Amino acid sequence: MKKTVEPSNLEDILSSLGSNEARNIAISRLIGKVDLPAQMIDSAIKDYEKAGWYSDAAKVALRAGMIERAVKDYEKAEMYDLAAKIALKAGMTERAVEVYEKAEMYDLATKVALKAGMTEKAEKLYQRVIEDHEKAGRYSDAAKVALKAGMTERAEKLRELVELINKS
Repeated sequence: MKKTVEPSNLEDILSSLGSNEARNIAISRLIGKVDLPAQMIDSAIKDYEKAGWYSDAAKVALRAGMIERAVKDYEKAEMYDLAAKIALKAGMTERAVEVYEKAEMYDLATKVALKAGMTEKAEKLYQRVIEDHEKAGRYSDAAKVALKAGMTERAEKLRELVELINKS
């Protein structure tokens, strides 16, 4: 059960701390334990963001139930897998796919998209993975992905190319 503290008392207590960093740490630890004004939480998050401490900002946002903001800050911290997992846990499947795609984690993006029934998106992602493998000269890998995606004709052509290369 959250404890109710008069806002003026809480502000007095927090303002007696020697720095913004100390106040922000206290605020992050008080979330869920006492009723904190939204502006106080938002201010702590903004301070962390301004300092470039995006993972700390994300932790505070997550504790406060600000899921989208937590996802954005974890992205800024380049903690893409964690950002996507949080989005998934919150039921934000499309957002999770977007995060994985932004991080070029196409296998995970495709798996999530398929599981969610986003077949058109999954097909585009498979296409992207195949093209990336082709551009890197990994034709065998491209063929495997094409086969997995049900693109049997393309997979066969890629396999033929691999055989031709290997014969040389």
